[in-house]
Amino acid sequence: MLALEDLHWADDGLLDFLEELADRLRDAPLLVLCAARPEFLERRPAWGGGKTNVLTIALAPLSEDETGQLLEAVLEQRELEAEVREALVARAAGNPLYAEQFARVLEEIGAVQQLPETVQGIIAARIDGLPLADKAVLQDAAVIGKVFWPGAVEAIGDIPNREVRGRLVSLERKEFVQQARRSSVAGEPEYSFRHILLRDVAYAQIPRAARGERHRRAAGWIQSLGRPDDHAEVLAHHYLKALDYTRATEQGDSGLAEHARLALRAAGQRALALASYAAAARFYSSALELWPESDAARVSLLVEAGRARHAADGTGIDLLEQAFQQLAAGRDLEAAAEVGVDIARRFWLSGDRDRAYEYIDRALALSDDRRDSRSRAYALVERAAYHMNASDNAQASRLAAEALPLTEAPGMDDVRIRALDVLGSSRTFTGNVAGIDDSKQAIALARERNSFSRLIVAELNLHCQLYFLGQLDAATDALTAARQDVERHGTADQRNWLRIAEAHQAILHGRWNAAAEMLEARIAEAEAGLVHYLDPTCHALRAGIALARGDVVAAFADSNKALTRARETKDPQITAPALALCATVLLTQGRRKQASTLTSEVLARGHVLVAALPELHGAVTPIEFAWLVRDLGREAELLTALESAPPTPWLQAACAIAEHDSAGSLDLVAKIRAPSVDAYARLRAAEEAARSGSHDVAKELLAPALQFFRRVRADRHLAIADGLLAEGT
Repeated sequence: MLALEDLHWADDGLLDFLEELADRLRDAPLLVLCAARPEFLERRPAWGGGKTNVLTIALAPLSEDETGQLLEAVLEQRELEAEVREALVARAAGNPLYAEQFARVLEEIGAVQQLPETVQGIIAARIDGLPLADKAVLQDAAVIGKVFWPGAVEAIGDIPNREVRGRLVSLERKEFVQQARRSSVAGEPEYSFRHILLRDVAYAQIPRAARGERHRRAAGWIQSLGRPDDHAEVLAHHYLKALDYTRATEQGDSGLAEHARLALRAAGQRALALASYAAAARFYSSALELWPESDAARVSLLVEAGRARHAADGTGIDLLEQAFQQLAAGRDLEAAAEVGVDIARRFWLSGDRDRAYEYIDRALALSDDRRDSRSRAYALVERAAYHMNASDNAQASRLAAEALPLTEAPGMDDVRIRALDVLGSSRTFTGNVAGIDDSKQAIALARERNSFSRLIVAELNLHCQLYFLGQLDAATDALTAARQDVERHGTADQRNWLRIAEAHQAILHGRWNAAAEMLEARIAEAEAGLVHYLDPTCHALRAGIALARGDVVAAFADSNKALTRARETKDPQITAPALALCATVLLTQGRRKQASTLTSEVLARGHVLVAALPELHGAVTPIEFAWLVRDLGREAELLTALESAPPTPWLQAACAIAEHDSAGSLDLVAKIRAPSVDAYARLRAAEEAARSGSHDVAKELLAPALQFFRRVRADRHLAIADGLLAEGT
């Protein structure tokens, strides 16, 4: 059992962790018990009910009788005088903390008439009633936080350790503090305040002018523990507090600004290493505010802050561009080249391929004279990735292979992982299944080196490769593995990538409502300005659902948005499905000429665009596209386009459809194991059988398809199927 009190004071990181814990540990014998005030639900409304494996219990205030029983237990009296009991019960108002503190202060001052009106007043009165030495120890402990150690209190108040421990025994007896069973600091007992309000009131009683020096001493004690990585965040907190109070009281900061910014940077680096991207971004932002513009080290801080912000929420390109300009101007060309690669990647992820290409080419130019450098290898690998995304897989393989020997140098593991990933993907997309081995090698190395960002990208790319090869069961397994790593270590863009991949998978397997919810959420974020490379895919996938369900108006609107954004993105893996889907919707509306024009764009690029249909998360697979081409009477052009295409089940099935071999195409589609595609292929084959008078064959083909269409509420397809069945009766 894991119990957490006062969850209303928790930060978002802890709350996110608890939500993930409840979702993931469904079969573990674990009870997580959280107590929070009702206002907590304003921050996390979903905790009020409806979450899987979560039970919410609203506790009513204590009754008068229950409050009386608690008061008697605290005061160790069986009965209280009626007047005293009535006064205490009225003031506690059913709150057990209030009741306990009112009872304690009554015990200490002895007169109910002197009781303060608020719980903070009660606690303040109790603290003021302490001996001065006890009060000083309590206030010094409050500087550390809810949890503290005698050594820290000694350092802050300059009180001998033995005396501090004696005072803590007295404070524990009076139930201000309590000793923990185990300590997180070797050689030091660990204490905590019995309630956070006790700590807050004690801290508030410290004069503001004295707080800065006490926080500085707290930071000094933490540094003396000699574990800078473990204590980076706490150290940053105390130095920042010391600086804030020193400045607020117009005292000299005595080097506090430097201590604070260095601690904040260390905290940012620690958080980034732990994939706590939002926290890292906050620490780096605070460090930047304190860092002198003239300091040469600031440029590297800009890089770190930009990377952290992008990982946290997709922003931060502006910081990276500042760093790039300063590095290039300062002739640190190798560092500038590496930052240029980062900027290119981030522009590409936002769907701006032109800016991405601009920066990757600048990075290559800057590293041209450093042929064996890390920056050169990094730029070559990422340029190869852009060729791969543009379906120029031969060039991608060539550049990745050129970069791979450079990555054997020490300190190049992350670039080597990326080179193997790109090489494997580009080889697979040309039909060379040996590319899968390259990708698996990249994944194994990334996991061994704890290179989480590279690991997740390689896992997501492996999923795409397996999907391209028509191995959907294996692709599902790969996506499941990727999900586990994204949940632990994923950046903002990787979470988006996973969400859209899972929406696509849900469509293929018949979970259309779940897919629609995921797509709605992502599209809402895009409309709020958080754009992503796969936004055209989101609109295309949603359009495909709408079309199958008979909402042609919504399908037309979304397919147009998909195509407009895809043309801006320019990569074939985005544009090919958008063109095919838009053409399908237009043909449904009877706009044959316009549908044919868009289809021509796909066919004109030969197998490059047709083969790109299953490279990513396309709303239209080669199966649906082949039937579109047949509807337009352009089968010969499709067969010509696919002459040099990789022999995957997808493309072989498309060829069979173009050759009017419906039975052969169905056999190939069945091997792919994509229920939605199988149902559509059966529907189209049934139409063909019905036109030839083979109504029994049509009925047999439709049986499993009807079950699927009913489950996903594909009303348009159901209407077509019902019409075919009616013809046969």
